Amino acid sequence: MKDLSQQQLQFPCEFLLKAMGAADSLQQQTVFAIAKKHIPELQRQHLYQTSSKEGNYVSITVSFTAQSQDQLKAIYQELLACEQVITVL
Repeated sequence: MKDLSQQQLQFPCEFLLKAMGAADSLQQQTVFAIAKKHIPELQRQHLYQTSSKEGNYVSITVSFTAQSQDQLKAIYQELLACEQVITVL
């Protein structure tokens, strides 16, 4: 996980968060549901998915306006607790 405490962010700010996992297990719906808990205004068009070259892994990027350091920390922690997520950037 990124060390969010060392970043110098001015809130609110535009933020890109990327969750990565195995292509056969990580679903865009899972990432959306977790992120939506912390970002009430989030809509599906704010997510996009890319596959690895071999198609074994996917990354799902969430684009949103972050409101606080606490919000970012909560999203990162919940995504990392999800067994389908390998890492969050």
